[in-house]
Amino acid sequence: LRRDLITTIEVPEETYATWYGELPMPQHIVFKDASWADDNGFPVVANASKILTKLRETTIVVHHVMIMHGFLTNYAPGKSAALISWAGRAANVQRVHLEREMHSCIPFMDTHGVKHALPVTDIYKHLGTMSEQNHSHMPEILYRKNTYVGALQNLRTSVFRNPHFKPASAQL
Repeated sequence: LRRDLITTIEVPEETYATWYGELPMPQHIVFKDASWADDNGFPVVANASKILTKLRETTIVVHHVMIMHGFLTNYAPGKSAALISWAGRAANVQRVHLEREMHSCIPFMDTHGVKHALPVTDIYKHLGTMSEQNHSHMPEILYRKNTYVGALQNLRTSVFRNPHFKPASAQL
């Protein structure tokens, strides 16, 4: 990815309006960076009693900045999500509130009045590696172990059912 690469593209008026609202549309929009952004992390630190509010505020800012640069964030399940490490006196109360009343999503409204919801997940999966909210990799370890055991069982079944294979003479 080269940062000095400049691409000039034509942007339809309705797309520009989605990105920038009432700002006057230039003849060309020049992007001086990537055409997509992937795997960004934005740490948000707060007491448990304030974490959901701070997370919503941070999400609004990140969403707005991405829009300003022509990026549309995908809030579909499995695409964009928040991973919260809970700590503090109000942690259990806030976690229950998030799960039961907010349905594990951080709702927010962008500057154009469009409603969005950032899903909150317990496990983050990145390029085949899973992490829990407490930064443990146990889900990944167990998943790989179970995958290995399942593959080994299928292999053993197919080998031992082969009529040309004689286990007694194989010295296993």
